[in-house]
Amino acid sequence: MGEGGGELSRREFFRASTGGGFALGGLLGFGMDLRAAHENVARLKIANAREVPSVCPATFQLAVNPNRITRVLYRKPGGTEWETKSLDWAMNRIAELTKKTRDETFREYWTNPEGKQKRVNHTLAIASLGGATMDNEWNYVQCKLMRALGVVGIENQARI
Repeated sequence: MGEGGGELSRREFFRASTGGGFALGGLLGFGMDLRAAHENVARLKIANAREVPSVCPATFQLAVNPNRITRVLYRKPGGTEWETKSLDWAMNRIAELTKKTRDETFREYWTNPEGKQKRVNHTLAIASLGGATMDNEWNYVQCKLMRALGVVGIENQARI
């Protein structure tokens, strides 16, 4: 209610919402009764659901499932047999190949048809695709890494 007992003015709303921050509970200060909302929540199917700190229901399985993959299968170029390798080996191999590819294909400058040079600092030989199981924070870090490497082709399909 406003100072004169009428409706809450825009100015009064902003004045009340800026001091200590504005939260839903602050609506009580404006004379709103939230009991009806709480009663409706109690009738929802999810009322007694257990809260799980995750962005994806499959995330738990990635961390603790005894059947999750902890080793990788590797087949040498031209090879016909798969070898089992550790995750550490695979991560080091990916890092080595990424560095090798970047070093071989990195362009600091591009020359246009008129002969003028433009600084581009990029590689077109590496691309990055983020998956929908990655949260926005991980996609942010991945994009930052790819940009630091000079990767131009960066895409993700983050849905969470």
